[in-house]
Amino acid sequence: MLVNLWLLFLLVRTVGVSAQDSVSTFHLQLLKVAHLDKRNPLAIGAMFLVTPLVDDTAHFPPILSMGISYAVNGDTALQRIDIQNDPLHRVQLEIFDKDIATKAPHLYDRIKELVAPGILERSLLLFFRMRRISEEPIERIELVYGLWEKSNPGTRIERHFKAEMAD
Repeated sequence: MLVNLWLLFLLVRTVGVSAQDSVSTFHLQLLKVAHLDKRNPLAIGAMFLVTPLVDDTAHFPPILSMGISYAVNGDTALQRIDIQNDPLHRVQLEIFDKDIATKAPHLYDRIKELVAPGILERSLLLFFRMRRISEEPIERIELVYGLWEKSNPGTRIERHFKAEMAD
């Protein structure tokens, strides 16, 4: 299992760093970032996997956050979007669980090699569609996203990821 997780990180070419010292009851992992359509290099999709670290429903699932930050192609300044209040609707969030293979087979095909089927039985998948976040083709992206702890709603665990576009 540990070897599979390590290989997953190498395949996806992402780096995640905890932004807080708080103890989390879940693990947030960026699975894949890719262009939504190869003809449109300005629109991307980012798939996150959220897995519980504690097997009890008092702690999982965490509470969704409606804010995401990003920087494109090595830009040093992060831009923050409030998904619910963005008048340009640049980011849409879709939530999946073990039913992703039937509800969104096109997305499942892109990640099925990255996630063991047993993991999906007790996890969430968060898919962010991002459009109009850059005026130049997106080749690399830095994402900062976090979730609120279910049993402690005042605690938000945020992670920082860097990724290159996958095919």
